[in-house]
Amino acid sequence: MKQCSHMTNMTPDRIMLQNMKKNQSEGFRQYAQRWREVAIRVQPPLLEKETIMLFINTLKTSFINHMLGSATKSFLDIVMSGEMIENAVRSGKIDAREEA
Repeated sequence: MKQCSHMTNMTPDRIMLQNMKKNQSEGFRQYAQRWREVAIRVQPPLLEKETIMLFINTLKTSFINHMLGSATKSFLDIVMSGEMIENAVRSGKIDAREEA
């Protein structure tokens, strides 16, 4: 959180959300929670569909490819799908070349 301390006084915007990336040391759920905490503060507020699209676009391409086949009705659906993909990568069921 130290690295973001200079941004605590800034109201986040859509561009800031688009530029966020998952750290290698954090799990998918942790990244989704960190991203969502920033997204909640964006003004004007995001619609659910916009939230989903912005979040998915922050993921690595190969991760997105696995997400595209799943139903994404809500942000929670995305988080659940992401965790399933992350677990498949860890167990070797999905090639992990670009998923980190």
